[in-house]
Amino acid sequence: MAGTVRCQSRRCSPLSCGPDKAPALSPGSCCPRCLPRPASCMAFGDPHYRTFDGRLLHFQGSCSYVLAKDCHSGDFSVHVTNDDRGRSGVAWTQEVVVLLGDVAVRLLQGGAVTVDGRPVALPFLQEPLLYVELRGHTVILHTQPGLQVLWDGQSQVEVSVPGSYQGRTCGLCGNFNGFAQDDLQGPEGLLLPTEAAFGNSWQVQKGCGCPPGLELPLVLLQMERSRRAQEQLLWDLELLTGVELGLFWPPQAQFFSPRGQAQHAWSQHCQPGGSTGGDPEQLVSG
Repeated sequence: MAGTVRCQSRRCSPLSCGPDKAPALSPGSCCPRCLPRPASCMAFGDPHYRTFDGRLLHFQGSCSYVLAKDCHSGDFSVHVTNDDRGRSGVAWTQEVVVLLGDVAVRLLQGGAVTVDGRPVALPFLQEPLLYVELRGHTVILHTQPGLQVLWDGQSQVEVSVPGSYQGRTCGLCGNFNGFAQDDLQGPEGLLLPTEAAFGNSWQVQKGCGCPPGLELPLVLLQMERSRRAQEQLLWDLELLTGVELGLFWPPQAQFFSPRGQAQHAWSQHCQPGGSTGGDPEQLVSG
């Protein structure tokens, strides 16, 4: 279509955003606006979850669960499959499935990736919906809705969403509404009393034959709460100082971080001689 294109400059006004917002460009705009900050959710260990709103919780179910989902318009759904690896009472993330409309991306052990059941080599581009790349040992999935998923190929996964999804998510990562206190909402929108009840409520296929995640016995729960308080403090310090953020560090770097040293100190205190019999999660019987 014939026509004349004219460009003009526009001076943007100074912008001052509140603590929960950041300057960002929205599609079609010339000047940035104050938009909700993006948020990240993490699953790591055996396994522990850090919700979009910063709540740290623990759930050892060994089924498939909804980790994060757009519960308003259905742009995406991220599922994790946990496996106990032959050890009762604990589980680790075995694989991640990202559903984008009719497209299914599976992030597998060792960094393998399939798209709609077909193995793909990285980097992989499927315009305009998704791009998958490998940075070091971390697989990174970028999607057109703005969702980003990082997978270390073993057991750690991080899901990031832009601020436009604030108040629209659900699953183990919570509702991203800025309040960690109400993160234990089940699929019906009701607050559930325990982390185990919350985790089990997000099982992908009910009655699939896998055992439900169990509550920790009282003594172990008290030990877990003590360790959780220490972890929360370390997380808050990292967020405050901006130092050593992120899970996807080399093993030696994780050990030298404050969080890694705290975890190592715990293991030495509770596991004489470095054995694996003293960790609270390992003592829970299925």
